[in-house]
Amino acid sequence: MDNRKRRKKRKKRGAHGRGRLIAILIVVAFVLILGTVLFILLRNTPERRYERQVASGDAQYAEGAYSQAATAYEAALEIDAQGAAAYSGLVKAYGAEANAQGVSDAFSRASAHLSPAELQTLQSETATELSGIAEQLFAAGDYDRVREIAAGLSAVDADAAYRITDRVIEATAPAIGSTVNFGTWMGAPLSWRVLNRDGGQILLLCEQLVDTRPFTETHIGVAWEYCTLRKWLSTEFFSNAFSIAEQNRIAAVMAENPANPSDPQTVTRKSTEERIYIFSMQETERYLPTEADRVSTGAYWTRTSANRSESGAVMVSPEGAFQTVDARDVAAGVRPVLWMILE
Repeated sequence: MDNRKRRKKRKKRGAHGRGRLIAILIVVAFVLILGTVLFILLRNTPERRYERQVASGDAQYAEGAYSQAATAYEAALEIDAQGAAAYSGLVKAYGAEANAQGVSDAFSRASAHLSPAELQTLQSETATELSGIAEQLFAAGDYDRVREIAAGLSAVDADAAYRITDRVIEATAPAIGSTVNFGTWMGAPLSWRVLNRDGGQILLLCEQLVDTRPFTETHIGVAWEYCTLRKWLSTEFFSNAFSIAEQNRIAAVMAENPANPSDPQTVTRKSTEERIYIFSMQETERYLPTEADRVSTGAYWTRTSANRSESGAVMVSPEGAFQTVDARDVAAGVRPVLWMILE
């Protein structure tokens, strides 16, 4: 009897122990499930997802994968449109891959969402980062890429972009006295001599006589301002000798039209705005000081009037001497000049 009682007590204790173990296991499982759910929920809060996208963008940027970095930063901004770190990374990523439009758009969006202090920090960091990249490319001689970096940076810090561009211009500008090809005429490239430089522009004198034409085709006295040669240069020659891209690199300048220094009867005319023109007598003497400097394959016009009635004009002979001729009846060569904008 005592044995049966003892066996019953042991069974009760065993059942009770198993029940406690099961209860403990259930509690542990519940705690684990709850912890997992909380971990997942906390991991996927907007703040954490934003941080992961920014971290991914930073890692891609550090590896030079700028396009992938920009994608990650864009994803971060979809989560938080006011994320300063994402805007900073995005602007630098677009800038590093020379996406000028991307930089401009990203900076415009940042301007609408960031505080003035955050925007100032973004400008400073971007200028420093992209200037550093440009410096490396400059040292490698990759000037085209440097120009592209500067184009992107211009939307954020125009002064920094100008400084980079100026360095490229200094490094690549043709030397005075050298020749460059620019435009074509009658199927052949036009060769130009570099005579002067003023900042980001260089003065070019065509080495060829591009045509033989009268100074004016009227039978009355006509100054440069009204002559048909000027009209031909600014219309037919300009349109046919240069592509649209080349036309955009030709600067508009104000050209003085002083009196003929060798004829006191002539008068100073008003200045004219020019893109393609010819030298005056004074400019010819300045840039081509000797007759040997002026020698060409034929006579060519200057834009200087030869007499008070303006029926004559000054030309340069094939040997380089100045000559006065009737501007209405004589045809002479045309030797254009222009100011080209450096890139």
